[in-house]
Amino acid sequence: MVSCDESGIYFGTFSGEFYSLSKEGKIIWSKKLSSARIVSYPAIYDNKIAIGSEDGKFFVIDKRDGKTIFEFQTYGPIREGAVFDYEGNIYIASYDQKVYSFTPDGKLRWSVKTEGGMYSACSLWYYKNNLVCTIGSKDGNIYTINTKDGEILWKIAVGPVSIGAIVGNFIWVATDDNRLVSLTQFGKIYLIKEFEEIYYSSPAIFDGRIVVGNDEDKIFSIPYSEKLLDSPWPVYRGNLQRTGKIKVK
Repeated sequence: MVSCDESGIYFGTFSGEFYSLSKEGKIIWSKKLSSARIVSYPAIYDNKIAIGSEDGKFFVIDKRDGKTIFEFQTYGPIREGAVFDYEGNIYIASYDQKVYSFTPDGKLRWSVKTEGGMYSACSLWYYKNNLVCTIGSKDGNIYTINTKDGEILWKIAVGPVSIGAIVGNFIWVATDDNRLVSLTQFGKIYLIKEFEEIYYSSPAIFDGRIVVGNDEDKIFSIPYSEKLLDSPWPVYRGNLQRTGKIKVK
């Protein structure tokens, strides 16, 4: 997957190489990060790029020259991307069943273990004035975690999840068993809608509707009249830099 900012274009490859390109498509630098595939998207913040690979390695590198700032070994594939908050703290999930948080200089702040592997990514938003991470696990639960200390604030069973959630006044996530689930911010089920083959499809909010695709070339659109959160867009992949656009209060 590709991420962009004002300086260029960044992406990893199946050969484990990572590339930085100019806007004109010229290679600025490249770096061999792993012997395994890189399928996750780069997250960019404060001249740093965070990226994971399928051999469980997590890297933070300098976007200007590709030098490694720190590296961390998890024990499962990393297929989705990291998220930065506006203090520069980093959040990443691995198929080793854990969510990890690091300081900007690479110190492990905390890790939280679920009962299933994770291919999804954190969505950052505010719950009772605390910055939290909401993430789905293959154990069938959605977790909301206090980013300050890693405390699980609530979890709820919805079915196995491989895709990150989007957060408005409700939390929306597509499950591996082809359901679109809406939750309240307090972790209660608001709506469940069943579809045909929406596995690995990430829902989006657009023009007053929830839009989600499936594996049979269909797009489903559902009216969405609830007000979105007033804070900046609280979603993983929330912008081309993949920061989540969340300021720490």
